[in-house]
Amino acid sequence: MRSSIALALAALSIASTSAQPNHAHRRLHNRAATVASILSDKAILQGQNSPTGSIRLGGGGDYEVEFTNDSDENELVLLVWNMAAGGSEYSGNAITSCSWCNGQAPAISVPLTKSTNGQNNSVTVSFDSGLSGGWGAAYSDTPSTMDVQGSGGQLPNTIQEFTFSPTGVVDTSREIYPQGHDVAAQGPECGTSTSECVFTCDDSDAACTYGYLLHNCAGPGQQGDNTQSGGCAAGQPGQSKWTVSFKN
Repeated sequence: MRSSIALALAALSIASTSAQPNHAHRRLHNRAATVASILSDKAILQGQNSPTGSIRLGGGGDYEVEFTNDSDENELVLLVWNMAAGGSEYSGNAITSCSWCNGQAPAISVPLTKSTNGQNNSVTVSFDSGLSGGWGAAYSDTPSTMDVQGSGGQLPNTIQEFTFSPTGVVDTSREIYPQGHDVAAQGPECGTSTSECVFTCDDSDAACTYGYLLHNCAGPGQQGDNTQSGGCAAGQPGQSKWTVSFKN
């Protein structure tokens, strides 16, 4: 499937009779090339970026998430993935698009520019109710998915996981790469971050598949503290907007 960025580039490539250079086209081309280069260096497939899929760019979905870059880096790459209905993130070929992003294309991979001088450069993504998956960001220092022992090809950074449904939750996970960057999400009832409703490994310096617990998740709207499942309540479809801030 061609990405929305690719479609935009194709539309902007129509020949112009003016001798004036098309600066908008040049900027868009450069950003798309930057994303492709970053993901290639980190062994991450490019996202589908569908404008009509169950996870799609823009607002109007059952659940909406506004992502912002509040780090010191001018540009990150936002990655969002989902799982097949009835599947799990660990169910092999039941996965449609997941955090094993060196072998499965994420649903979304777009640049996330730092907001400066009052300019809002956030990216909004819509989700259909009933979906499970996750999101994260590729930073300049994010290792290749092929180089981190224990990651299994997953995004080597802090990630957040979601099940968007009336009984679903959102959580933060440091299981893949405990040294990852900080990220914080706020929903209608509660929040989750690298210090709140966060899964960490028993050995906090190493990645893990087993031997992990959810920590600091006993406040209003939160569930599962000191267990292996839980998080912050996702909220009701059509009424729940989340904000996610990627930090240093």
